[in-house]
Amino acid sequence: SNLKINKPSETRINGKYLSGGLSLYNFNNINIQNLEIENSQGEDALNIKYAKNCDLENIFIKNSKFDAIDIDSCKTTGKNIYIQNSNLSDKNGDGIDFYYTNAYLENIEVSGFKDKGLSVGENSSVSLSNSLIYNNSIGSAVKDDSCLFILDKNKFQGNDIDISIYNKKKNYGSGNLIFSKKIQDLVIKKDKYAKIFINDNNFQC
Repeated sequence: SNLKINKPSETRINGKYLSGGLSLYNFNNINIQNLEIENSQGEDALNIKYAKNCDLENIFIKNSKFDAIDIDSCKTTGKNIYIQNSNLSDKNGDGIDFYYTNAYLENIEVSGFKDKGLSVGENSSVSLSNSLIYNNSIGSAVKDDSCLFILDKNKFQGNDIDISIYNKKKNYGSGNLIFSKKIQDLVIKKDKYAKIFINDNNFQC
């Protein structure tokens, strides 16, 4: 399917808050292909909560005021996702924000965010392959008992900090960064509890 959405926002329907320009909650399976969202004014351009399986492919999101994609608790596969912020509308948003989610991301490009290009938080585990994370304040954050697996052919460039590993919320630990090969030449900021592993794709998050 092909869907183009311009200037969506958050809303309330029957007293329920929907944070996304496109909000999808409590589905077994979500399959989105060929989606474009531009100039989102709400908390999220695309918001998914409490689904079992999410397949996202050929997604283009441009100039979100806050988060572009926010996924809470869904086993996710994402391919060919392009997220750009090229104006001053960004109000400390994230490109892709994960919460309690396992995800495999391939061929992802995220740029121009004043907060984080990729946020991996609250017991999430994300594997990243063949992707470009560039020109963000923080390329990727790994926090609160989460894991980021850096697989092959990824580039982080032009970020103030490429990867930040830390604890943010109470009752959680720090984050874990796992490289499939040797550590790349990256700007990494971490707290004293953060862990970095090399050649350990079998690490259990």
